[in-house]
Amino acid sequence: MAYVGYLVKVGDYTVPNSIIRAETYSVKPQQRLDLDSYRDTNGVLHRSVVGNRPPVITFNLKSMKVAEFWSVWTAIRGNYANEDQRQFSVNYFDPETNDYNTHICYMPDIEFPIKQTDNGNNISNSFLILACYPEKREE
Repeated sequence: MAYVGYLVKVGDYTVPNSIIRAETYSVKPQQRLDLDSYRDTNGVLHRSVVGNRPPVITFNLKSMKVAEFWSVWTAIRGNYANEDQRQFSVNYFDPETNDYNTHICYMPDIEFPIKQTDNGNNISNSFLILACYPEKREE
C-alpha cells in the first residue's frame, strides 16, 4: 500500500500531518542489528544480522496553543499499552518500501522545551521529539 495521507499513528490516534514539522519527520527503516559480527585477519566482515529490524522514527511538533498541545499529548498517552515504559503500537509510513509498517515501540525520555508563552495561552517555538525504538514487530 502506498502513502495514504498520514505519516504516523500512535495506537488508534493518527497524528495530524498539520502539526508535524515535515522537515523533521525521519525514518531509519529496518535497522540491521548485528550479533557477534567481526572482521577476520584479512579485514573481511563476517556479519551476523538478527531477524528483528526495528525502525527509528522521529519528528517534532509545530508550535501550538496549550489546549491543542494538551489534546495531542493526551491522545498519545491514551494509547500507551504500558505507561511506565511508554510502550505503544506505532504505524508509520516507510519511504524505503513506500508502505506502512507497524511495530511495538517505546518512547525514550522526552523534553518539552518552551521558549515563550503568551499569558499561558500560547506556547511558541516549542516542540516535542517523538522517537520510537521498537521492541518487536507487531504480529
